[in-house]
Amino acid sequence: MTHLDTCYLIAFIDKSDDMHRSHKRDIVRATESKNKHEAYKITMPAIGEAFHKINEKRNAARKRDAFKTLEDLLNRGVIEVVGLGVSRDVFRYAREIMDECGDEYPNSKVTPMDALITANAIVDCECVKLYTEDNTLTMNSKLHSIIDEARTHLGYDKKLTICSFEY
Repeated sequence: MTHLDTCYLIAFIDKSDDMHRSHKRDIVRATESKNKHEAYKITMPAIGEAFHKINEKRNAARKRDAFKTLEDLLNRGVIEVVGLGVSRDVFRYAREIMDECGDEYPNSKVTPMDALITANAIVDCECVKLYTEDNTLTMNSKLHSIIDEARTHLGYDKKLTICSFEY
């Protein structure tokens, strides 16, 4: 199972966003090269962050189109919204990520939304990858240690990797 970070969700749902267009190409190539039939998992924090960023554009038609596209992707099974309910573990790991990460990257600390998105992936026992283009997440050794320790503590056998798309 694979979770997607906000940048990839924006690439899917905001057709006017040139900045994230290459992320969509990455997803399509990876999906085609692996004959992927499983839906990509999206968390509510990622959806919230995506619509917050789309809302900054202040274009009503663009926002409506993004909702329509999201609904279409859900109906076609391309993406699936995953919510683990109210989980104390999600908030505990998000807090730990916020407390411990960022020292290596003082100019680009892990944001609360990234901490929540990552924590959701941590507690999902089936999740093996979280795709993102955020170097604060992919290159942060402290974060990777937190993830490994958390997965071990939760008794999960599957390792969770944070990476960008490879194809």
